[in-house]
Amino acid sequence: MSQRGQRGKGSRGSTGSAKAAAGALASAPAGSTPSTTAPASTGPTAPASPGGVPAPAERQTRLRVAQSFPQPDKGDVPYAECRAEIKERTPGEWVAHIVSTQAWKDVMGPVFAEVDAERPIKGPSRSYGSEELEKAFLFQRMIGAEFWYQARDLLETRASARCRDALGFDRPRRRFGSPKRQIKNDRRLPSRTTMRRHLEAIGLDRHVAAYKLLHSRFVADGFKEFPEEMREEARAVNWDGTAVLSRYSSDERVDRVTGEIKPATMKGGGYMPDRDDNHGKSGHGFTLVAAVTSNGMPLAARLVPLATNEAKVATAIMREEFKRDVATYLDPTKVGVMKGDAGYNARGFRMAAHSIGYVPNTHHVSHADRERSKNRAAKTKASVYRINGKPNWKLNGHNELSCRCGTRGKKDAHRRADGSVSASVAGWCKSCGSVSLVAGQWRKAQKTNLVVKVLPGEEHRADWKIGNPLTFNDPLSKKYGSERFGHGEGFHGALAAGRFKLLDKPKWYSDIRQAERDFFSVFSIMHALGLEQRRIARDSAAGGGGSPPALAAA
Repeated sequence: MSQRGQRGKGSRGSTGSAKAAAGALASAPAGSTPSTTAPASTGPTAPASPGGVPAPAERQTRLRVAQSFPQPDKGDVPYAECRAEIKERTPGEWVAHIVSTQAWKDVMGPVFAEVDAERPIKGPSRSYGSEELEKAFLFQRMIGAEFWYQARDLLETRASARCRDALGFDRPRRRFGSPKRQIKNDRRLPSRTTMRRHLEAIGLDRHVAAYKLLHSRFVADGFKEFPEEMREEARAVNWDGTAVLSRYSSDERVDRVTGEIKPATMKGGGYMPDRDDNHGKSGHGFTLVAAVTSNGMPLAARLVPLATNEAKVATAIMREEFKRDVATYLDPTKVGVMKGDAGYNARGFRMAAHSIGYVPNTHHVSHADRERSKNRAAKTKASVYRINGKPNWKLNGHNELSCRCGTRGKKDAHRRADGSVSASVAGWCKSCGSVSLVAGQWRKAQKTNLVVKVLPGEEHRADWKIGNPLTFNDPLSKKYGSERFGHGEGFHGALAAGRFKLLDKPKWYSDIRQAERDFFSVFSIMHALGLEQRRIARDSAAGGGGSPPALAAA
């Protein structure tokens, strides 16, 4: 199995049916989980020489990472279902834990108090409070159920007794019909009508704003409680855009009989036409643009109409949410790396990354394993650009520096006093002299293969790819790119086929705010689980025991 497949498999965890999920809700096994261990590999055998003596094995070179750049990290998704710390508790107990956190009380508590105050005073008392119903909604998101009746059917099983106890649905409720007819609810769980009224009472705008604020609060709590780990983890950020498809349409329709123009059935969505290279991304819906750490933790995200320019969205995120919620907690002396595909190769994206202390690792030529991409990469490499004032040095189409003697440039990056990063490529040769290219200070002259300095007043014409040390063929850049695929599988795998199942199929989203509510509630769950997993691991390392503390029923 490939490296990408192994990492995706480890991060996604169980993806069984509702019966398998019901089994997972049962009590945790008392004994240890049996594991199958494959026999140790002996490695490749060196070929024998004609004399019978084995030939020496081919020497593998170690990847050298400059001290200023973060080490490529394999990533370890803390909220994965396969983790022992996560499997100890049921989804209902995790929801009870989230509701008991100070972040939840500070952010969501005033919202539910406001909703309860808006309810009419007359009439019989409510069977469920707003916070109780929100726990049911959070449980639905935790198990990846698209509709409440699916989560309710799971909670009604015998295996879900611990979940019902943790959520507070372990006692019968009394509700009243009309006219004042008491109805006994033996199942003790809210109905679909009750859940619908709860969501309507909160409203989409208030619900989305609350979960966005809760996500930001959990991110801040992570940096405050685990500053060293989160700072180092946030030095390598992966950017990617994911299609969130809807069953509704974002286009206006014309009635064939009356000629009347009917409005779109989806608000805030877009359309992506079907092409050969966008399988699974075409249709109506939204685009999720997220900044994810090396361990699969979403630091900032936005949902926009489908087919929106992802680089522009990422630039806006870096200048607003990322700068406010993340950049303020980073080490001002260390350089980070922003990793993205060719879709993020834009001047604005590079400038925004440099301004908050990150070197962008994105290229204008795709690394895809298809013939046209390979041909374009070879053609770009064959291009030659002369450097003004340095006749013995040149750049190829990938902006990779070399001299006539074959000496290549060395990369460097450091933080400035204002928090931005200065990235450069410098070269020195005894025969060809020296050269230094700083990103943002050079541009390509029009209609010539000449690279010239940016003069005052020409800053808007600067080519930020020139001087960027993470070039197309750089080994460190390739390593960052390969790690990006693995980390994306952990994050996107959990959203798709893993625990949360928000990307497994087109959803019934008629408004972009519905998608924002679901995704930011899931992001909050990810951070809450990740924080608790780190606490358990820290306590275990300090000798405090490996078993998680018991949760009190809500």
